[in-house]
Amino acid sequence: MSSKSYRSNNRQDLESIINSGSNKIKRKIRDIERLLAKKKETLPDTILIEKERYLKTLNLELKNNELKQKAQKYSKKYHMIRFFEKKKSLKNYKKALAEKKEDCHKEQLELLYAYNFPKCEKYVSLYPKNDIDAKNSEDKEFYLKEIEIHWKNNTLPLTINNIMDGKKRHPDEIGLLIKEKIPDELLDVENVKGKINDVKSDKKQDAEEEKEGEEDDEFFE
Repeated sequence: MSSKSYRSNNRQDLESIINSGSNKIKRKIRDIERLLAKKKETLPDTILIEKERYLKTLNLELKNNELKQKAQKYSKKYHMIRFFEKKKSLKNYKKALAEKKEDCHKEQLELLYAYNFPKCEKYVSLYPKNDIDAKNSEDKEFYLKEIEIHWKNNTLPLTINNIMDGKKRHPDEIGLLIKEKIPDELLDVENVKGKINDVKSDKKQDAEEEKEGEEDDEFFE
């Protein structure tokens, strides 16, 4: 079988595995790891590279699944507090605008904090009702600084204009990551880099490569 046919099969497998759950992805990872352990010395270099890239792709998808599960968990747990703090921060910002306050930086940052706080991480309240311990205070300051950095770098999921226009983050988006990290070695996979779901719309390319693969197969027969 040609390397292009292997690549096409890998993509078809990936399509069936994406969003199928962590257990199925873990099984596929174990299968490939066993294959590489047994036949690494005998597999052609092109196929070996494809399998290793595919393995990294699966590990990245597994990490994405784990982050999505965390996001769902924390979304339910912190739904009410996040809802009220979004409303309060928006109200405070609109009030500052109405009063023509010269420096709205604090209100802007709090608005961005409430709307962009990482979905995969435990929410730290902006406006706690009770006195908070030093640890929680440190956590809030940490996230405020990190979100301010993303704000300056234009890397926040939602800008102030987005928020004022009523735009919302897609429920399935992982969104901003601060304490949670995706390992760098999983992000250097060619054509992946956090865009695994693009595989679903890759049908046209698959058809073209399948045709080329059939021609290659005839050559090797």
